[in-house]
Amino acid sequence: MLAKGLFLASLALPLSGNAAPITSNTGLTGTTVIDFSQFVDTNQYEGVTGPIQIGDAIGSDIVVSAASATIYLYDDSWGLADNGDWTTGGRTGFLAIWPGDGPIRIDFNDGPVTVAGFYMNYCPPSYPISTISAFNSGGQLLETFDVAGTAPISTPGGSDVGEFRGIQRDVAEIAYLELFGQCSVYDDMEFSIQAQGETVPVPVNAMWMLVLLSLVLVLTAGYGLRRRKIS
Repeated sequence: MLAKGLFLASLALPLSGNAAPITSNTGLTGTTVIDFSQFVDTNQYEGVTGPIQIGDAIGSDIVVSAASATIYLYDDSWGLADNGDWTTGGRTGFLAIWPGDGPIRIDFNDGPVTVAGFYMNYCPPSYPISTISAFNSGGQLLETFDVAGTAPISTPGGSDVGEFRGIQRDVAEIAYLELFGQCSVYDDMEFSIQAQGETVPVPVNAMWMLVLLSLVLVLTAGYGLRRRKIS
């Protein structure tokens, strides 16, 4: 019975990690930051579809693209309605969405990550929608973070301010993000391939070793029972 229980338990082990929205970068480990500071002066993009390489300054292959003309990568003023504004040079380069029809996409081409997030803001009440969605390499949706709906950012009349919002997994499987929200702005993108927190996922190879071991125990127990019946 014990062997059978181990076998059934092993089949229940997840192949992928759990997703969770996060509202702080405190405690994140092994992270790298893209501050978008290269998108100033003559290296600015306004209302383009991409693809645009945003990871070159840190030696990574990370690309932003869009199906419609929504991408801004530049150093200019950006009004945020009730949340104030981001000023020229105040954020020294940032990523923004306006006024396209769909999301922009950020691909981690060097491999999936465990966590990704931004120092960000948006434009309530005129444009209250702002979401972050994470997908695996097969295009499967892992998690959608409704920022405006579940963790709204309120910075009345603020200048160059915002808050951190992101998505965290306990294994590296975020292959790309989709950002949606007309008028949303993003800076200091932080990401990591390291497991975060205290969660220790079971490696796939180790999991299948447990499955095989449990199967051997089941078969051995069954063989012993048959021998006792025969004798």
